[in-house]
Amino acid sequence: MISISLDALRDDIDVEGIGRRFFTADERDYLNCPSSGEKRKRFFYIWTRKEALVKAAGTGVDAIASVNVLDGAVTMEDESGLIGKYCLHTLSPPAGYVLSLALQTPMAAVPERIQEIRSSRA
Repeated sequence: MISISLDALRDDIDVEGIGRRFFTADERDYLNCPSSGEKRKRFFYIWTRKEALVKAAGTGVDAIASVNVLDGAVTMEDESGLIGKYCLHTLSPPAGYVLSLALQTPMAAVPERIQEIRSSRA
């Protein structure tokens, strides 16, 4: 299973409120920075990973509140009650956007073209 989440870096998001409800303590610490522009980027980095994970696991957003997505690997129960292992990757789409992937397989199994895109934008 592979899923993606693409979001524009918008200003009309309640970063603090969503962070309190859906982010772990480590994620809230990562979000805490003096620059509002950097804070927004960090928020969407976390949020797109969580959205992609929810889509891959087929769960609701409440299921990700206790899942730390800062690491590239997450173990989570899917919609059928099975424990799944997911790899999370954030790519570099055009300026002003954040794109994250959630995969149930290691990065080595991702099609070569996706790896090329990731490498060329790193």
